[in-house]
Amino acid sequence: MQSLQEFLDGADSASRNEFSRSLEAWANEVLRIRADTSEQDYDPFERSVLLDDLVGAYVVRDRLERLGDAADMLPVRAVDELLLAITRDAGRDWLEMTGLADLASRGWWWSRMPVASPASDARDPR
Repeated sequence: MQSLQEFLDGADSASRNEFSRSLEAWANEVLRIRADTSEQDYDPFERSVLLDDLVGAYVVRDRLERLGDAADMLPVRAVDELLLAITRDAGRDWLEMTGLADLASRGWWWSRMPVASPASDARDPR
């Protein structure tokens, strides 16, 4: 695995900027999903914008994947781990049911769906 510094040192300015923007967007999207799932009485089908948020997050993750080794960088992997902690594997049927299959890559994240968590779980820093 290439270190983040090695990646940044070997990348041109445009690639560094793309990585920085994509990483920030990926982290923000996953943190938003986390905040939503931590709310009391969370219901993933109650909020109509949830699907848009989820697809937007996964499209951002696709961008990181296209950057090659960037997807193996520790910051990306940390956000990936957070996504794994707040979602469950739901398969890809939801993509067909919602008509979004054409947008999805083969990335593992496209099979993940958010799940509610107790307010007092390990994600609560208090």
